[in-house]
Amino acid sequence: MIEFWPTSDGPRSFAETDSEGRFKLTTDDGKQVGASVGTHKVTLKDASLFAKFMGRSGEGVNMAEGKKPRISGKLSSTETTTLTVKVEPSKKNDFELDAKVK
Repeated sequence: MIEFWPTSDGPRSFAETDSEGRFKLTTDDGKQVGASVGTHKVTLKDASLFAKFMGRSGEGVNMAEGKKPRISGKLSSTETTTLTVKVEPSKKNDFELDAKVK
């Protein structure tokens, strides 16, 4: 799961990545495809850990076994993430993000 959190005004945008890490964002209200113009903090969350609660199979995840997330907890919070992007008007705005913690 990827989330773009604007550092100024605007709605959060989110998406679930595909098996190759690609994604298409939608705003929280579902009215806009993409993200608002401006700088965003980017957070990443391991959706397989939450799949049980989201009505999906959970990719064989047994919550009782304490499966570790595939993504650093540092990247899951707007307060600690090291990932930022700038969405610019009239541009394609394709982003390649490095999920390795620095």
